[in-house]
Amino acid sequence: MPVDYQDIKQQIQQVASQSGQQQQAIRDRLVTARGLLAQYANELDFLQQRVEAAAAAHSFGLHCACPLREPLDFAADPPGQHARPVVLAADGSQVNPSRHDEVIFGLINVGLFRMAPGEAPGEAVAGHLFSDDELYPAQGGMISEDLVALKRDLKERTFLLQRAGQEQGLVLALVDGPLLYRKPRDVSGAHADAEVEQAFADFLSVTEQMAARGIAMAGYVDRPGADLLVRLLELADTPPAELAQADRHRPLRRVSDVALLSGLLGPGQRSAVFALESSDARVFSEQTRPHFFYLNVGAGKPYLARVEIPAWAANDPDVTGAIHAVLLEQCRVLGRRAYPYALLRAHEIAVVSYEEKRQIAGMITQELSKYGVVPEGPSNKQGGKETLSGRSKFNG
Repeated sequence: MPVDYQDIKQQIQQVASQSGQQQQAIRDRLVTARGLLAQYANELDFLQQRVEAAAAAHSFGLHCACPLREPLDFAADPPGQHARPVVLAADGSQVNPSRHDEVIFGLINVGLFRMAPGEAPGEAVAGHLFSDDELYPAQGGMISEDLVALKRDLKERTFLLQRAGQEQGLVLALVDGPLLYRKPRDVSGAHADAEVEQAFADFLSVTEQMAARGIAMAGYVDRPGADLLVRLLELADTPPAELAQADRHRPLRRVSDVALLSGLLGPGQRSAVFALESSDARVFSEQTRPHFFYLNVGAGKPYLARVEIPAWAANDPDVTGAIHAVLLEQCRVLGRRAYPYALLRAHEIAVVSYEEKRQIAGMITQELSKYGVVPEGPSNKQGGKETLSGRSKFNG
């Protein structure tokens, strides 16, 4: 049955009407947030103490910014002189195993793109096909998509670590998305708590090795929707007696950091650098704990990205400056669609197409047949979908 457009149209009208009212409320909150930003801009000691007190309350999942040395309304131009690092960008894709497929398999594919001053760009790829034991952990069930995603991120970082070890001088290792990985807490199907713990431990180990070798990692978050700085302002304005219930105190709800900072950061400027405060961030060591700043990569209209970097890089002005400058250069390659060029190329290398997935399935089927193993074929559900997508119809 086709979509009931008339019914949907009525719902669209209702949603649009509500959105108009909500936008005015958000604009009013934004004005309040900007006032608080000006009020607390230089109160760094007070803000740091407030974050510590809120974190110690343990009554809610705190997730906010914590200032370091720069005022909240700080704006920095890119440095005129900066180091020229080798840029290594990695991005991964995966084939999640599905019991409905003709052949059940899981695959991670990581693409790496290298750019160095005075040299031609280069690329590499690394793939990992899950073994039977990885697909079906000892705890039972099938590996979860959360665990596949964690192993994909681990593979990206391991590949970066391996390739960065072959370079001389400063290396900037770029990944798409945040450096902070929230460990899956509810792994369905496999109940693979031990698998998750091991993969996450490996993830932290690679992060430590990156820091020990001075490899500057940066996670680039395009079009961020977070309210980390806004949340800090809410905490600052919460009465001390109510701090333990601060999770219920959200007067600036739906105001984003991007909206707050868009009028403050000119083209190419970055914000202050903040530490990321959360229970997940505290799992990292003092040297690798994620920090971040916002970067206006727009040439005309503001377009802010969030850049996450480890603590050691955040505490080194030269490294922070190099990351700032190089990311701007990378984004300007693509013109109006500002996004790091090396990350886009890494993504192109990593993507596994439908045809490639089909060919891999065929290769697995052919190899299994040598050992007398015959796959069950697609489920009836999947077979039915494929029939319908092929426009086949029953004419009985």
